[in-house]
Amino acid sequence: ADTNYLQLAEVEIMGSVGAGPATATPVPTETSTPGPTATHTAVPEPTPTVDPSTVSNLCLENGVTTSQVSIFYGASASRACDGNTNGYWSGGSVSITYAHAYSWWEVDLGSVKTIDEIIVWNRLEAADRLAPFYVFVSDTPFSSQTPTTVAQDAGTFSYFSNSHPLPNREVAVNRTGRYVRIQLADTNYLQLAEVEIMGR
Repeated sequence: ADTNYLQLAEVEIMGSVGAGPATATPVPTETSTPGPTATHTAVPEPTPTVDPSTVSNLCLENGVTTSQVSIFYGASASRACDGNTNGYWSGGSVSITYAHAYSWWEVDLGSVKTIDEIIVWNRLEAADRLAPFYVFVSDTPFSSQTPTTVAQDAGTFSYFSNSHPLPNREVAVNRTGRYVRIQLADTNYLQLAEVEIMGR
């Protein structure tokens, strides 16, 4: 009965087929008193616990060395630590080992760093080869090449997955580490497009 926006969520008209015209029962006129103007107070975003400007890919720093159990047709370990996440063999940036029991890839960061997360980028061809797999982090060299043994070592961070990354897997670490290893839990080729180690 005045000038305003008409806003309706739904109008349901309940009845039955074939029923005669209904007689409307008058209802009292409803009046409303305008309420106070609604206000919205913005909730501030939480302050990040880690300043993103201080985090970098530690794998790209000077003094980093990479290694792997074997090299398949020139696909060396350093390819997984070159800043290129191209997951295709033709791109020339995928590291691949031959098929071994517990094939592994490893990087020595040169000194103990604070690691926030590790992002494992898979090769996009035959991607299912990267499963099941482990991610290990340690301040000291790993004690064994058998993953179940390393997983039990005191002071070693261990992550295990039965599924392959596609295209990548982000693994929260939130601890110190110098040595990082990606290792298969069975016998297969280990193929990595890139391993990003984010920290400071």
